[in-house]
Amino acid sequence: MNLPTNSLSNAFAVGIDFGTTKSGIAYASIDSEFSKSLEMVYLYPDSQFMPTCVYVEGEYPDQLFLVGRDAVNRYHETQDISRYFTNFKLDLKENRQQDKYKKHNIEPMVLVGATLREMFRRAEKGQLKQGGKILSLTLSIPAGWDLAEKNAMEHAALALGIEEVNFVKEPTAALLMVKNIPEKANIVVIDYGGGTCDVTVCRTFSGPSDLYEPEILAEKMEYKRIGGEEIDRQISNYLWKDALRRFRVKEKSSQAFELQRLCDNKAESAKGAYRDWQVGLSADNSIPQVSIIFRGKEEKISLDQKRIDAIIVGVIKGLDIPLNSALYQAEKKAKVTKADIDIVYLVGGTCLLPAVEDHVRSLFPGISIEMVPDTRTAVCKGAARWQSYQMYEENRAPVVPMRNKTLYLVHKKPQPFLGKLLAGFDKEKEEADNIEQAMTTTILIPAGTSLKKARKPKEIKFKTSEKSTDRLDISVLESDDGELSSKREYRNEPMIFTSPVPRGTRIVIRYYVDLSDRLHLTAEAFSRKDGKLEKIATAKMVGQQLIDRHVVEKLRKQLEKRDVSDDSAN
Repeated sequence: MNLPTNSLSNAFAVGIDFGTTKSGIAYASIDSEFSKSLEMVYLYPDSQFMPTCVYVEGEYPDQLFLVGRDAVNRYHETQDISRYFTNFKLDLKENRQQDKYKKHNIEPMVLVGATLREMFRRAEKGQLKQGGKILSLTLSIPAGWDLAEKNAMEHAALALGIEEVNFVKEPTAALLMVKNIPEKANIVVIDYGGGTCDVTVCRTFSGPSDLYEPEILAEKMEYKRIGGEEIDRQISNYLWKDALRRFRVKEKSSQAFELQRLCDNKAESAKGAYRDWQVGLSADNSIPQVSIIFRGKEEKISLDQKRIDAIIVGVIKGLDIPLNSALYQAEKKAKVTKADIDIVYLVGGTCLLPAVEDHVRSLFPGISIEMVPDTRTAVCKGAARWQSYQMYEENRAPVVPMRNKTLYLVHKKPQPFLGKLLAGFDKEKEEADNIEQAMTTTILIPAGTSLKKARKPKEIKFKTSEKSTDRLDISVLESDDGELSSKREYRNEPMIFTSPVPRGTRIVIRYYVDLSDRLHLTAEAFSRKDGKLEKIATAKMVGQQLIDRHVVEKLRKQLEKRDVSDDSAN
């Protein structure tokens, strides 16, 4: 069965890791064996990742956006921090928005759209050129994100012409890159990137291990001066102070700002050289030096081991905060203690620093600590693998439970036709008895349903009793224990037909649950003409996300107006 989805000209399954500080695109080509076809897109000739930052040029409404390295370079030229936006992924919740956004009359969602647009352009001009325009993809998201944050990402993608957006939780994406995951194991996933440290406690199911959707027990993200970017900042400051002395530059002079930019550009590579030296991958055993050329003069600054170690250790101790919080939540919610953890997986670029693994081992003595393969790109490649399963890999889907909740559809009993679907049980008390007599409940997806079964479309058929209608007012309920007594509303929103349908029209509702744990409902109306059934109208609903087409159109226009097209490959 092919699920109803669009792809990149049916050539690639695309996954995106939209990071706090850097973002990347991976793809799986279906022309070769799937397990060997995961590749990263080079967004720059020398890098697979783009800085997640935007520089706003000009004043509203005549603004233009510079994205990625162009934004970094422009900021270094102007030193105008008010126009330089970073970490906006963390500001997608409305209550986290800052005055900085209001000053330029923009929203974090617009900056997400601008960044995605530049990533798409570079991918479509480069390795994905033969596939055409990206129409379907999977975005990796933190395990603790709520609907508001997911909606913001989805709106940004839809405004760029994406027709279907799937989501995968970042710990799930990382685990997709691990072979032979233990069954029924309590796992800690530490995703330590450039701007955040995200700790997830989860439990795996029994069954095949080629595709896991673990049960998330607890999750905590920390983003205040904790990631690899903070280490880079402190190393840059260390280099800068030494460079000021060597080049005899005053700290508050214009030359000092120029020197600061040079040190900022050297900090990440200095960290990488120091890491390679620690693990024995450098060309010689001497401690690394950083070469800085300033106004025709070159100075080589040695990375003092004691001071660099102090910087790294001081920053990574911050991961204790999200780790302890996640473990506390897991014990409180699921009675899983630190002693119950079976294995810890490390993922993210900062985890490549030996000090990170050493610190985690000290926190979990006697417990297996493993690095996720391709740790820097694992989440991105895992998202592409998830998208490939979503699109093409149904026969490889495991039989582990997909949902631990039951979904119900509530509707009227046929009298003699099944009337329009009622919107739930929340009616006035005086109407309750009449409604209960007229209602019937259909289980859509029982708890514990296997993934293959949940993804297989099923049907509900009935006929309309109204003279004419252009909508179905539906209510989908969800229950944790399979009992309606514990029901809660999953989705309650009219399904609007493309055209009005007359009385006695046959309605067919098809539904399934996708890999992003979203219920898809499609209602089709049929009339009989010349002895044959002919489809006359359709309506769709997807999951809990409420996609506002007005917001999508507004965002599309904002991005078009603020577009800066870069035809270069630099």
